Amino acid sequence: MHYARITYNTLGYQKPSGAQGKSTDKKTFEGLHGFGWEEWLFNPIFSDAIYRYGFIQGFQDLPYGEFQNIYLLSYDLSKTQWTLKARLAKVEHLDAAAAGLKTHYFDKGLWSTMKQGLNPKQIKEAEALVKNFSNIVNVRFKPENITLYDETFNLKLNYRYGQLVKMNDKLKSIIKTAKIK
Repeated sequence: MHYARITYNTLGYQKPSGAQGKSTDKKTFEGLHGFGWEEWLFNPIFSDAIYRYGFIQGFQDLPYGEFQNIYLLSYDLSKTQWTLKARLAKVEHLDAAAAGLKTHYFDKGLWSTMKQGLNPKQIKEAEALVKNFSNIVNVRFKPENITLYDETFNLKLNYRYGQLVKMNDKLKSIIKTAKIK
């Protein structure tokens, strides 16, 4: 079993929730831009008839088309605690062509919806980044394969941002007793 750290969000990953709890380290995407692409991960408008599309840092090193079962954790820097947010089953790593992303995000007007959660500076920075669609979408999964949690815990994790990490026994134990939302 593996996990990935996703950016901290207080709005259920429907849209960006602001700077609270996020990194201010300018070496990180969220510290530099004030948001993370994962902040739209559970917003149903980013779905087609079968899949939900989104971004999870850590998938970029996997072969395209590979499926993973993954747990998502966020870290609240203001409280220095972890939260188990979700388990996603059968997440597929996509390249931009496989997802038909230009049509999905721009021709259908979804980029306009995404911009509503950003301030003017973030919009300008984000528009420069979206030219490479793999920056904003790199995974798809079926909505019925989402299990939501909201379990906070304090545990030292050997986490390297941007990678899928194998779980240790302590984290497995926390997940085993976590309440499904």
